[in-house]
Amino acid sequence: MDSRYSYYFTKMAQEERRLTAHGHTRFPDEVELVEHVFGIDDKIALICEVLGIAIEQDYRGRWVVSAREGGGRR
Repeated sequence: MDSRYSYYFTKMAQEERRLTAHGHTRFPDEVELVEHVFGIDDKIALICEVLGIAIEQDYRGRWVVSAREGGGRR
């Protein structure tokens, strides 16, 4: 078998394992992916609230982590 095809099928198998590890079907649809992203966003927001930090983009578009006033909740 040509090495190009071997590489392609190897990458496809890796992608399928990665999706399965995250609880998705072999080919998740757009709705499933958006729901997954929203779930991740909720988890990140909760972690930031507990730790008393804020994640924001600066004027260059870089993500910056800073302490929030009042600290985190205990």
